[in-house]
Order: sequence, then C-alpha cells, then structure tokens
Amino acid sequence: MRVFYLLFLLLFYTKGIAHKGFIFENFNAKNGLPGGQVYQTIQDKEGFLWFATDRGVSRYDGHRFIYFGPDDGLTDEVVFGFFLGNDGRLWFNTYHGGLCYYEKGTISEPAFNKHLKAFIKEHVDIVIVSFFVDEEENAWIGFNNGTLLKVNAKGEITFRLAEYDPSLKRNFLLIKTESRENPNWICSRREPYNLPDTIAILSLADSSLSFIPVELKKESHIRFSSRSVFYQIDDQSFLFAFGTNLLKVRNGKVIQHRKLPYDKEILYALLIDQKGDLWVGTRKGVYCFKHADLSRTPLLYLESQQISSVYQDHEGGFWFTSLNNNGVFYQPNFEVHSLPNHMMGENNLKHLCAGSYGVYGGSIEDNLLIFPHGNFDELIIIKDANYDHSDIVSWHGKEVISRTTPQLLAFSDSVPHVVDFKYAYAKRNDYNIPFVWIHTSDAFQLISTRDTSVVKELNMDCITQRVRYATASKDGNLIWIGHSQGLWMYEREKLSKMGNTFPELETSITDLDLVDDQYLLITTRGKGVFRYNYRLQKLKKLHGILNAYCDQTYIDSKKQAWVTSFSGVTRITAIASDDPCYAHFTTQNGLISNVVHNVTEFNGHIWAATAEGISRWSMDWTPPGSEPKTSLAAVSINGKKHDPGSVSKLDHKENYLDFFFNSISFQRPVTFQYRLRGLHLNWINTTDRHAAYVSLEPGHYVFELKHQGEEKIRSAIAFTISPPLWLTPWFLISVTLLLVGSTLYVLRLRYRIIRRENKLYELFVRSEQKALRAQINPHFLFNSFNSILELLANKEYEAVQPYMKNLSRLMRMVLRHSREEEVSLLQEIELLQTYLEIEKLRFGKQLSFELEVEPGLPVDVVYLPALFLQPYVENALKHGIRSRQDEQGRLHISFRREENGLIVRIEDNGKGYAHSIRNNRLSKKRSYGTKINGERIQLFKTKAHFDIHISPSNPADPIYPGTIIYIQMPLKIKHPYVPTTL
Repeated sequence: MRVFYLLFLLLFYTKGIAHKGFIFENFNAKNGLPGGQVYQTIQDKEGFLWFATDRGVSRYDGHRFIYFGPDDGLTDEVVFGFFLGNDGRLWFNTYHGGLCYYEKGTISEPAFNKHLKAFIKEHVDIVIVSFFVDEEENAWIGFNNGTLLKVNAKGEITFRLAEYDPSLKRNFLLIKTESRENPNWICSRREPYNLPDTIAILSLADSSLSFIPVELKKESHIRFSSRSVFYQIDDQSFLFAFGTNLLKVRNGKVIQHRKLPYDKEILYALLIDQKGDLWVGTRKGVYCFKHADLSRTPLLYLESQQISSVYQDHEGGFWFTSLNNNGVFYQPNFEVHSLPNHMMGENNLKHLCAGSYGVYGGSIEDNLLIFPHGNFDELIIIKDANYDHSDIVSWHGKEVISRTTPQLLAFSDSVPHVVDFKYAYAKRNDYNIPFVWIHTSDAFQLISTRDTSVVKELNMDCITQRVRYATASKDGNLIWIGHSQGLWMYEREKLSKMGNTFPELETSITDLDLVDDQYLLITTRGKGVFRYNYRLQKLKKLHGILNAYCDQTYIDSKKQAWVTSFSGVTRITAIASDDPCYAHFTTQNGLISNVVHNVTEFNGHIWAATAEGISRWSMDWTPPGSEPKTSLAAVSINGKKHDPGSVSKLDHKENYLDFFFNSISFQRPVTFQYRLRGLHLNWINTTDRHAAYVSLEPGHYVFELKHQGEEKIRSAIAFTISPPLWLTPWFLISVTLLLVGSTLYVLRLRYRIIRRENKLYELFVRSEQKALRAQINPHFLFNSFNSILELLANKEYEAVQPYMKNLSRLMRMVLRHSREEEVSLLQEIELLQTYLEIEKLRFGKQLSFELEVEPGLPVDVVYLPALFLQPYVENALKHGIRSRQDEQGRLHISFRREENGLIVRIEDNGKGYAHSIRNNRLSKKRSYGTKINGERIQLFKTKAHFDIHISPSNPADPIYPGTIIYIQMPLKIKHPYVPTTL
C-alpha cells in the first residue's frame, strides 16, 4: 500500500522549464534610470558607471543613480555613447548637440562644438557614430553617412577622409579608435544594402590607407542595415561585425567567420571579458563565445532583449544595456547558477541532500524535489510527500527519507521505488563519520553505516528537550547532543551540560560537525559558530561568519566548512588553523537570496537552498576580492558643499559640517566606519553615506573613513576651525596684558591716593593729638594752680615751697612730653611719680600710692602715647581718693607685659566709678581730662588695638567699692632690647 501511495504521488513527475540558470538584476526607469532605452555604459576613472539613454545620462555607484540632463550642461537629451580620455574627461556623443564632457562634477561644452553643431545642422539625418579626442584636443569624428572629420580646438576642420581618398566618398564608413600606442581608423566599404567587400584601415600616424578584402556570400533577398561594429583584440587582431556576420581578423587576414541566425542581427555590442570570452549583443539576446573562439557553440542569454552594449566592471560584473525600454541588466558573475521557486512549481526548499542518484530537496509545501544527476532541467517533483521537516540520508547507495514512517528510495534507472525502513529520524554527520543517528520518543541511537548495527543507545528520559542535532567521535566514546536549550556531552555513561563550563553554549544549537577527530564545530542560532578542541577542552569563536544567526554548517569532501545564515553562505578553509580563511557568497555574488537554509555537495558543486530558490556553484570558486573604491565625495559647510581638498581652515562660524562619501561597489553593500579625531576616537558604524557634526568647537580635527572590519584608512581630511577673535591666543594675551597693565595702573593710582590719604590722615591724627595734648597742658596747669591756691588759703606755707619745686619739675616734663607723640614707659612713670608726689603734698595722709613694674619689662624702650596715663591717675585721685573721709586712701598703678601687649592697671579704693558718674550728672560737671583721653584713644584705635575696661575693685564694699581702670595697648619697642629696671 505504501509503495502504491508513493508511486501515485509521482504522477509521474513534472519537468522544469529549460533555462540558463542565471537571475539578472534589472535597472530601468522605475528604479533609477532616466529612460528605458540605453545605448552604452562605461566606467570612469573614479569607478562610477555611466549609462547613455534617450533621456540624458545617469551615474551609478552601486548605491544610487544621479541624473544629468540638458539643465546640467548636456548638449542634447539623447546620448549615444562615451569616450574616456587619458586626462580623465568623460566625453558624451549626443544626437544633435555634438560633443560635451564631464570633469570635476561639471558638464562643459568644448570651444569647437559650436562649429560641429553647425556642420550637423547643415546635413540631414547625420549622426555621430564614433569619435575620440586625442591628447592635442583634436576631435576625430565619424558620421553615419560615411564622413570622417578631424576638428581642432578652434573648430577648424583639418582633415576630411572623402577629400583625402575620393574613391571612398560613396562608400559607407564607420570608425573606431585602435590602441593609443598605434591609433588607426577602421572603415568598411560596400554598396548600399549589401555586405561589405573591403575593410579599410587609416593610420593616424602617417595618414596611409591599407585594405583587407572581405569575401562574404551574397544574400540578395536580405536587406542589410548600415550598421557595422569593430572591436580591437590586440595590436594585430580585431573583430568586425556586420548584420549577422562576425569576423575575426589577424595580421590583415580574416581567420574566422561566424554567421548568426537571421533574427540575431548584431547591434553595437562586442566585448572580450577578463577571462577572454567574447560577448556579442544582438537584436534577440547576447551570445557568449568561450575563449573568443567563433567555432564553438555559444551560450545565449537575455534572448528577448535587444542588447546594445556589454560592459564588465572593475569587480568582474557584467552590464547589458537594452534598446527595447527594459533598461540595464546586471549579472555579478556567471559562476552561480540559480533556479527560482516559480520554476520549481512554487516550492520553497528547506533541506538538501546529495545521494547516488542526484540531489534531493524537501520543501515547506510538503513536496520532495529530485534533481537527477544534478541537472536543473530534469526536475522531479513528488507532491504531498510531507517532507518539509524531513532529512535525507544516503545509505549504502540508497537514499533514506526520514520521517515518522521512514522509507528507502532505491533508484533503478530513473524510476524510484519505495522500501520499508525500520529507523526513524535518521540523520547523518558530514565528512564521512561512520554513523547515522536516530531518535524516537524512547531512545537515542547511533547506527553504523557499515552493517546497520546499533553502536550506542541512550535512554531519552535523561534529555528534557527533543534532540535536534548530534554527532560522535569516530570511536563512539564521545557523543554530543544539541537542542534548543544548549549542548550536552555523553561520556563514560554520564551526560553533562557543557553550558556549565562554557556559558556561550547556553543557546539554541542548530548543527554539530566533527573535523579531524579533534575539533567539534558548534553552530548556534544567535551566537555564531564555535570550534571546540575536545582533546584540550578549548573553545574558540570563529569571527569571520556573516551573521550570528546560523542554520547549518556543512563539511564537504575537502574538509571545507560551509555556514548558512540569513546573510548568505560563508566558506571556511583551514578550519583547524589559528587563522582560518573565509569567503562569502551572497546575492552580490550571484546567489538568488541571502536567506540560506541548507547546503550540500554534489559533483564538485555546492548546492544552496534559499528562500527564493536554489543556487549552485563550483566549490573551488571564490568571488573576486576587489576592494570598493571609497573616497570623500564632498564636505558640506553650513549647508554649502565644497571639494574636500579645499577644506583646511575654517572660520569659527563654519562649524556645521556634513561629510559625504562614496564607495563604489556593485557586488556587496558597504558598511562604513568613521571618526572625527579631535572630537572622539571611537569608530562609528553606518551604512549611510554621510556623517554630520553640529556646533563643533574651535580646534584641529581629522575626519577618517574606512570599511568595517578593516585597518586601512580609506580617506582622511584634516581641518582646523579657528577660534573667534576674542578666543585667539594673541587676543587673549593682548587683553590679559591690557587688563594687567590697567590693573597695575589703577592699583598704582589707588596706592598713591591711599598713601596721600594716609599721610593726610596721619597729619590729621598728629594734629589732633597735638591739639589734645595742648588741651591737657592748660587743664593740668589749672588743677595745679588750684592746689597751690588751696594751700595758700589754708596757710600751709611750708608745703608751698616743695610743692612749687616739684611743680616746676613737672612742668618741664610736661613741656618736654607735649612736643613728643610718644614717650618711653620710663619717662611716663617718672612723670606720674612726680605728679603723685605733688598730689601727696596736697592730700597728706589721706593718700598713699604705689608704682609697680613687672620685673624684666624694658621700660626704657617700651613706648606709649605721651601724657596718656596722667588724666586717669588724676581722675582716680579727684573722684576716688578725695571721696574718702578717713586717711586710708590708696592708689596702686602696675605695669606688666602680656604676649604682645602692655597692661596698665590703675586701682583705687574710693567711692567708685558709678558714684562719680552719678555725682557728675547731678552737678552737671564734666571731666575734661577723661573726655580728651577718650578722643585720643579713638584716634589711636585707627592704627592699633587699644582697650580700656573700668570695674569696681571691691564690689562687696557698699561704701568704698573702689575702681580699677584696666588699659590694654600694643607693646611697642623702638630700640634693641636693653634690660633696664627701676
């Protein structure tokens, strides 16, 4: 029944449409080109591709198209072709506008073009079909009516071939430049609407003509157009095409002739590519002759297109321009053959396996696809086979299709039949490991491929997750099991979780492969691919993978690893070395899709199952490694674009910069890295083509650009943003000097003013002190005379004489002291001693006094204000001692040093300071001496610290509390210390 069911599903099989296996990328008016009719393409010296169309020209860098039209300088909207000069100028051949050229971002018209346009206007239906401009700026121009002109820079026609050789006047002429070392013009001569009978070669060196006869069979029923095409192979060989005829000429002889089918008229497209293959564009497709051998059977591509030109870019990619409004077709190479899903019955393959009969694939549509002998053209589709998640294993020359009820497909000739097979979920390791493994809900088994015996069996109870991938060492002693939660290892009857030792393996495992019986390749979904040396127990990540989300790693017969991901396929060679080699295969290299699920090897080719179909290529082929041409295109300063070479020194306001860069690559997208040294040192990744910086501070900067993952700096530009005037060093120095000078000048003026004010104030203080001292003198004299009068009134005549003697002595002292601002403490004590002796005569037994000086106090060099203490002593006598009714009045004056000050203590035992103030208020008397001294103290305080404190000496005595005058003043020593005591 099972056999019948499978045979019924075949019905018998459907065959795919015959094809050449290549998917061409198409560019047209919908995705960048200005028009669909494209005449020619060329690559300039900077690497840009240019397309000549019926609606202007377009420049392409692999990223975007930039349009140029009449508003940009083109002399006509229709552009037929290009010429690239040695000086880098790109010349355009327009319909009615003559010639113009592109240079440094601008399209310009040469001076001679106005004469050329006038010549074209004079002739009806005349069109330039070929031209070039020599190094002397002479334009050599051939027209479709057989005219050949040489025009100099002034517009003067200096050569006309028809005038040079009248025999060619009525013959059709098409010209093409030869090698620049020995330039020639090639001409064809024929009768109208017939095949050419002669090829003429004009040497530009000496204007000599040579002729090559052409013997072609006359075809009177065919009317040929006037189109002829020439292509130089080398200095001795060239190709000549006319109608459907293709000739190879060498050393003046036709050595090969190939006639194409009548509907394949050759247009303008001839090219020998980098491998030496010849491409010929026709009205119905493009032919490829391997090794430019016209005797070989050519390959035909793009059969429905009118191919006007074929071009191969610097990366080896092919560009085919068409004339039937379909734009341009691009193929990065002809190494990768592809079959899209729609040519496989809309099947999306997930699994591939190579067997003895061919290549097998399981699709998500539950179909099994078989490619017998690896041919795209012999596709077998078994429908509704439920193989979307199945794996296919080659087993003893037969193919095991593993699923819930596994079956064995045994192929006899081309008809498969089904044999029952007892194992489920069979999977085989890559690189000829002699086991397959199966698992059921109960057990995991390793099966020998030699005799189908069970080598190892594990109970599935110890594994919580369904086994997705497994492998084993060749001796079967080590088994690794991977599932969605990580990787496990079975050794010596024990199962251990490897994530405990290597946290990187705590992720979903998508494949396991053994290499050289020493290394285990661990493929993950999210963390890339790891190489585990299980003998040394060392884990290393392989960093050259395109994407960390990987589906499979396949080990081919040459021990190369192929890793599939959502970013294409990566081939790893020298897996076991410290520096493996990586090669990447993506849509930029010809893959039909970058989303690759599975790969396998068959007949020396790698087959890849992708989201869009199958791609295959030789396993030894490596995509060309040409580096993208990367450069800074422009720098925008405050919104205005500049050439990068003109940016060096900027004003402080020019601080909004946009850097625009180009990277010309048609086969791979480029990820840039850039940084602005002076602002940041870290590299910034971007796929955009510009970097913006706003409000840059003044300073020196270097903008650097490179490709991601490379060390080489592709482009760099250094510039400086000048600081504003007020931040320039010389300005700051000038302002600083000015400020310092001004400050010094102001301080000097202020110092002078303060000095003057201090001098004036000092004079004022001195004057005040003198005035006060002058007030003390009469006050003292007044009190002394009062005492004398009082003695005379009391008839104490005997006391008057000593009194007068001491008075005269005191007067001399006062007179001498009054002329000095300061006197020594010794002089002040002598004055007080004399004064108190006078007062003792007057008070009698009512007064006893004592002057005490601290031992060691240098009274002769300690100075204090003149006549400073006498008023306080007089106050103590007058208001203190006199108030006592007994004869026990005492006055004690002491002098001592305290740190840097002089302490004077005047103590009496009279009625007290409060009683004196109360009596003065009642009598309305004022103590002039004390008042004058108070004013003097205020003046002294402006220069030094003076402090006076008055308190009772015996507050417990209610009648005679006494008074203590405590005076603190600076200890001022004027001369070197000389010990002097009283």
